[in-house]
Amino acid sequence: MKTLYIRTEANKTTAMGHMARCLTIADAVKMLGGRAVFIVAEEGSAKFPKERGHEVICLNRRWDDFDGEIEIMTSLIKEKNIKSLLVDSYYVNEAYMTALNKLTYLSYIDDLYERIWPVSCIINYSIYAEGLPEKAAQSSEDSKNKFCYKKDYPETDLILGTKYFPLRKEFIPIVKREIPENIKNVLVVTGGSDIYHFMLNILVHIMNDSGLKDVNFNFICGSFHEDREKLLEMANDADNIKILDTQPSLKEVMDQSDIMISAGGTTLYEAASCGLPAICFSFADNQHYNVWSFNSEGYAIYAGDVRNNFSYPGIIDMLKSFDKDKRQLMSEKLQSLVDGKGAERIAKHLLDKAK
Repeated sequence: MKTLYIRTEANKTTAMGHMARCLTIADAVKMLGGRAVFIVAEEGSAKFPKERGHEVICLNRRWDDFDGEIEIMTSLIKEKNIKSLLVDSYYVNEAYMTALNKLTYLSYIDDLYERIWPVSCIINYSIYAEGLPEKAAQSSEDSKNKFCYKKDYPETDLILGTKYFPLRKEFIPIVKREIPENIKNVLVVTGGSDIYHFMLNILVHIMNDSGLKDVNFNFICGSFHEDREKLLEMANDADNIKILDTQPSLKEVMDQSDIMISAGGTTLYEAASCGLPAICFSFADNQHYNVWSFNSEGYAIYAGDVRNNFSYPGIIDMLKSFDKDKRQLMSEKLQSLVDGKGAERIAKHLLDKAK
């Protein structure tokens, strides 16, 4: 049986993003009749693939010591006769990747483009992977030479673009969205953290605006959210505000929403599959490429970076002026981005290399 080995991690530092997309790819491998085996450093990461029925090899060592892991992985590749290895971590280094690439077909999920990696295959399913849109590239001087994969990786297999987005199975099939005349339900999401207190600040402005009293707002706010207790306290005074726990999947609440206000991460692509119009913002440098590209191509409205002269009244104005025609056009465009077959396409390519 063809086997794809996957080296990734999930912990408080790395969060769940890397593991989540690798699990989606692993599920696609299984669906295609292959076998996925996860390689993790710590037992805390092992539980996630085990829960999905995948095999796990735990190295039982520090998760971020990739220099010290080279010898261990070298032995493992030879012992298991690993033909295809997918690595997904922002903490790997050039020495580690060079050593592994000499021994196996090495693939790397690279959505940052911080350097040219010595690998057999690069995967970037982002909207900007095949080159930043001109308007987006102009947003930052150092962006002009980013994501030139075909030039910088002439002999590397390239898996690029949103057709490869590993959409989780609960978002499939993709169903056309009905757009209501007026916005009645708004989803607010910041992702894994909210260190700049976006939710608290936007909630203050929502509650102070009498024109939004008939609009329902659902805030996704986990138990570790910095302002959870304050948000719950404020929501007690408003019938149209709900503070919801972190959801295993946002599919159901997205389907019940008319618009989303979100940070610029993976959630934008999941919302795209649902045809859910969005107003997005950023609070980290690695979100800029997403939000600039979504905005410049008409897939979302970008409200700005919360770290830099951000206007909360401005985002309220955007919400109020987002009429049906604009939302209808955006919804149709969004559903052309993601078709639900991305993980299968990635899995097929990587399994073909596992001969």
